[in-house]
Amino acid sequence: SIDRFVKFAENVLQVEPKENKEQTAIAGIEAMEAFYRSVDMPTSISELGIQVTDAQIEELAEKLNLPVNNFKATVDRYNELYDMQNDEDFGKEAYRLSSLRSAPFQGVRMSGGYFINTMDGVKINTDMQVLDENFEPIEGLYACGDCTGGYFATSYPNLLAGAAAGRSATFGRRAGKIVAKK
Repeated sequence: SIDRFVKFAENVLQVEPKENKEQTAIAGIEAMEAFYRSVDMPTSISELGIQVTDAQIEELAEKLNLPVNNFKATVDRYNELYDMQNDEDFGKEAYRLSSLRSAPFQGVRMSGGYFINTMDGVKINTDMQVLDENFEPIEGLYACGDCTGGYFATSYPNLLAGAAAGRSATFGRRAGKIVAKK
């Protein structure tokens, strides 16, 4: 709320109280902007060392602290699938395949829960059953939440905190009720 921010501005940012709380809040925002401009902070994931770039796949693997031989074999296999225009390994649609042959190569050094959504996750029906490649239910296999695909279409609204929480809880409850009846 504005009252909490005004307290923050006055007590932490040392902003002098203004004529009204809106003006004090604006002065607080200006003080924060001035602070961030004054410090030498990284402005990109590259400057932070999270995104790394190299002209060679092997060196990129080293920068990402990945097993070089495994990473190279994975990239080679992916290029084979691209050349065939058929992802035999994971079923990715051909139009989503691209070759990984032209430098510079870029990677992102991450761990934990950064990848919170699968755009092309498993498909489910209205009973939360996972569907096979013929869109038939796989007996005994249910899914809900961010591992299920298609819900967010082509992008995840990462600035809308909790967007998946409601459907995850609702679909999970539905799946639980369905399984409990069996």
